[in-house]
Amino acid sequence: MGGFPQEKRLLELLGEAVELTGRVAGISDEQSKMLASDDLDSFNESLEKGQELINKINGLHQESEVLMQSYASYVNSAGGGKINAIEAAAARFVELLELCAASNKRNLSEATEKTEEFIRQIGSLSLKRKSLGRYAQNSGESSAHFDKKT
Repeated sequence: MGGFPQEKRLLELLGEAVELTGRVAGISDEQSKMLASDDLDSFNESLEKGQELINKINGLHQESEVLMQSYASYVNSAGGGKINAIEAAAARFVELLELCAASNKRNLSEATEKTEEFIRQIGSLSLKRKSLGRYAQNSGESSAHFDKKT
């Protein structure tokens, strides 16, 4: 280990954040498949799982942010310098965050399209139901007339 005293702990936190963010990315990919197959129940369940992981990542961030600030000070100090393992872990974390953001944006767009399509379908069904209701009202007397004849 280098001269940065919290290197080990920062690497642990970044490693855990990378692992959790990778799982979020996997969930995002699964969500894309669920949306494509209209599996909305599973999609909603996966949103909850993803949120649990995001909450864990946010918890890690509270501690790692302080250590990253300390690391930045160390890098810029007279005896300090960059530590390759920390740089690589931080870069991987940012890469996964960007991947998740793009995937979630795509999923949100697809979910919005599906929602709009469901709303159109419901509106169409409602219009058909109203039309059938008017037809039934107009033929109400006819039914009584048919009943009398049979």
